[in-house]
Amino acid sequence: MIDYYQKLKDALLQKYPNGSEPLNKLEQLKKNNDEVGIIKMYNQYKSIVNDYKPPTRFDESKKMTRESLKGYIRNEIIEMLSPEEAEETAAALERAANSAEKLKSALKEEEDEPTDAELKKSNKITQIADKLSKTSQEMKEIAIKWKKAEGEEKDRLLARLKELTKIKKDLEKLL
Repeated sequence: MIDYYQKLKDALLQKYPNGSEPLNKLEQLKKNNDEVGIIKMYNQYKSIVNDYKPPTRFDESKKMTRESLKGYIRNEIIEMLSPEEAEETAAALERAANSAEKLKSALKEEEDEPTDAELKKSNKITQIADKLSKTSQEMKEIAIKWKKAEGEEKDRLLARLKELTKIKKDLEKLL
């Protein structure tokens, strides 16, 4: 019923902007909750309803900008709400818009390309990590050889493992 009522009311208001008998009758039917009467009246004025064109708040020949869209949506919401709700909603929309702008600027800052100093620092860290990886791999290989070795070779491999352990600890400190 609300759909019939609203469509008929909008069409009648467009056809008779200063009010009319059909509009008064429609309001009376709504007040009395006469659904059947509203549907009959809807069918009676169907040609007016079919000719109804909703009003637009912006020039359709121009492309809508983001700002005009925001304004259009804001006005539509405010019209639907009571004055108190409209003020609260307008304030909430304003806060949301401000938060969105702050978030947008923060994300834009994060997306900026790294500086040369950051790249050099990153490259140094990568180089240190590579050296650490190679050192660890060499230590594993020498440990396998050390288990199989005997005599002087075993002592030489043990000395090399001690050197590599010291290097590894220094590299870990740098990371």
